[in-house]
Amino acid sequence: MADLAAVVQRYYGDRPLLPRFDEVLRAAGVDPQTPGYRDLWPYDQLHSRGIVATREHAERAHIQPGMYVLDLGCGLGGSSRYLAAECGCRVAAIDLTPNFVEVARILTARCGLADRVEIR
Repeated sequence: MADLAAVVQRYYGDRPLLPRFDEVLRAAGVDPQTPGYRDLWPYDQLHSRGIVATREHAERAHIQPGMYVLDLGCGLGGSSRYLAAECGCRVAAIDLTPNFVEVARILTARCGLADRVEIR
């Protein structure tokens, strides 16, 4: 298992993500220090069908306010932020890639959701 984690971390781990987010948000007319979580949807939904799939999965799972949800492989934290903001739950989010975890924490704090999403 450790070898697989190392492969994943090498593949995703060395990309300068935060400066790219800041640049893209500025180009979209969004202050990168205070984006809304919805401003990030075009960039932080790292799975097929993006935010549409995130919504569908949350509906199928019957995520309700007050629930405590685990997001495994959270990537940049987009789905976690969606669940916290749109569904009213708390989220424990985990990813193997330290670079993604760091950026997910920063983006979550910038969106004002750090009190509802814990990323490790």
